[in-house]
Amino acid sequence: MNYTNKILTLLNDIKFQERKVWVDHLKVVTEQLQKAFEQKSLVCDEFLIASLADLLIAVFPFSSDPSLNTKCQDIIKLIFEILPSSLHDNAELRDALRIKLLETLAILIVFNVQDANLLKIFSKAEVDAAKESTNPTTKKVEEQLPILVADIYSADYEVTLAATTGLRKLLAIERNPPIKEVVKAGVIPRLIKFLEEKDRYALQFEAAWALTNIASGTSEQTRAVVEHGAIAAMVPLLKSPNSDVREQAVWALGNIAGDGTKCRDLVISHGVIPTFVAILQSSFEQTVSVIRNTTWALQNLVKNKPFPPFEVAKQALPIFAKLIYSQDEEVVVDSCWGLSYITDYPDFQIDYFLSLNIFARILELMNHTSHSIKTPSLRVVGNIASCDDHIAEKILTPGLLSNLSALLNSQKTGLIKESAWTISNFAAGPPSQIQMIIDAKIIPQLITIVATGHEDSKREAAWALVNATSGAQASQSDYLVKAGVVESMAEILKTTSTVAALVKELLKALALLFAKGPNNKKYQERFIKAEGIKLLDQYRDHMDSEITQQAIDIISTLKNNSEHLEALLDTMSIRAE
Repeated sequence: MNYTNKILTLLNDIKFQERKVWVDHLKVVTEQLQKAFEQKSLVCDEFLIASLADLLIAVFPFSSDPSLNTKCQDIIKLIFEILPSSLHDNAELRDALRIKLLETLAILIVFNVQDANLLKIFSKAEVDAAKESTNPTTKKVEEQLPILVADIYSADYEVTLAATTGLRKLLAIERNPPIKEVVKAGVIPRLIKFLEEKDRYALQFEAAWALTNIASGTSEQTRAVVEHGAIAAMVPLLKSPNSDVREQAVWALGNIAGDGTKCRDLVISHGVIPTFVAILQSSFEQTVSVIRNTTWALQNLVKNKPFPPFEVAKQALPIFAKLIYSQDEEVVVDSCWGLSYITDYPDFQIDYFLSLNIFARILELMNHTSHSIKTPSLRVVGNIASCDDHIAEKILTPGLLSNLSALLNSQKTGLIKESAWTISNFAAGPPSQIQMIIDAKIIPQLITIVATGHEDSKREAAWALVNATSGAQASQSDYLVKAGVVESMAEILKTTSTVAALVKELLKALALLFAKGPNNKKYQERFIKAEGIKLLDQYRDHMDSEITQQAIDIISTLKNNSEHLEALLDTMSIRAE
């Protein structure tokens, strides 16, 4: 049986197939290679080697699909372990194989795909040379670009396709891609014209990819793509029968939308959100890569202030509610970020959000092993907590507070900051919410963060303590003071760079604390012992007159109520008025 011809036919066919059927084709290729090696019936020549290397180049950039990646690895094993041994009598072909694989390595590096099997068979010098080869010099770009630009206007389809592919590869180089030069060459209208070439999926795909790379540049370069009508040309491709073309259109529109609110709103105005949702709803027909890219693009359409109207983003909520149950971490991360943006909208409809039963899953994700998932999940909770007290009380449970308490002990500063911020929102609520925070034993954690935490975490923990102190009932105030809140507030006042808004609220909280309850004089004494008077004095000449007056008023209160204050003031050489 002529295995060689059969394998070559399969290798040629796979280049023209959609990625969703690559797994089956790769399986057949692997089986045929294995049989050919076992029966020693493979005619191995430079053409076969080149075809196998081309296959790796075609498949690897998209090998995020676990099943596809496994098949790639099977073929790599055959190429690297079995093929060389079959060439033990042919030094020329062995050398050809090595050279071709080194070229393959260089191309795969462009896609940031550095497979261990490839890397381990080459020396460090060879790998470094391959990396360097992926970054053409300015001279090489200057030589290649005019040729590609000329060919892109050819009447010959094959020449045009090759030129478009060449442009796309130039735009994909890792360091200093020549986006500016390509834009200046005036090829954007031509590339957009290629998007309209029905049934020429390869050309549509390459043109869309090249435009995607241009749109990933500066805002000015993104605008150049938009102003030539790329959005309107990309939208019909979202319904292309070719999945690669559909995915590339999604990617391009996601890049454009991510450039800022103006571009985002232009993409939205073309009605793409329902189309993105439809793609994700048929996820069982899609590759992992399509689902990831579409989820990412969709969350780009609902982010950035000023936000679009909630009614626009509302279209995405049900699918995000579904995607947060995905087994793919990237999909969950982008879905959670999408939810975090929407829950921050000024016209956010919390009742609709809660009707989708999203919140229970968000609580689960707060305990996820991935910090990338924990952070946006936590942001969702914090945003909802900042809604009115009625809504905050609906979601505040011992289970949620337990999650927040655990996150305050995280090694990640960002998670500690987000958790403290979320707690501060709940602490700004009624005494019932403050009591739940007390019962969860979170106050001592906040006090520790104020004393030893990172500056950002310390500020959010301070807000939580200030909010709790301001709204506390008398018995709760006793607990807070015994726990060390007064000393924490003194600690915050030591930093004169503390934001004015926090200082104002802190001084208001102190004034309330010193004025209420049967133990208010004990509270005052604790503040004095923490050098509170001295700390307040540094705010007497603050640039904000409101803070100055607050500091003077509290000093006056302490002076009138403390029999020891006069002596203390004399010792510290502090003025009292």
